[in-house]
Amino acid sequence: MGVESAADRAAFLNPEEFGETATWTRVGSHPPASIEGVFTNEFRRELDEVTDGGIGSPVPVFIVSSADVTLAGPGDRLEISSVLYRIAEVEPDGTGMTILWLEKRNR
Repeated sequence: MGVESAADRAAFLNPEEFGETATWTRVGSHPPASIEGVFTNEFRRELDEVTDGGIGSPVPVFIVSSADVTLAGPGDRLEISSVLYRIAEVEPDGTGMTILWLEKRNR
């Protein structure tokens, strides 16, 4: 259980504080919905068997309240600041927040 309350998480995600509003469109014939979250780039390392190391690069993520995206899944789309992304991975962190790993998409 996280230390923060739902109200604390909502304040953090508020567009007037640190957050942004995104338009989330689920796969299938579901209407788009607005959700609030924090958009950032996370560093992700991919293992490389040839060099026994890895190659890292920044990956866009949208951090949201888990309660807002219980039905989110890979293939869903997010539009953030007029840029379209595909959700590649949904990763709840166990504290009430979920990281949506994104891939930039062309329109």
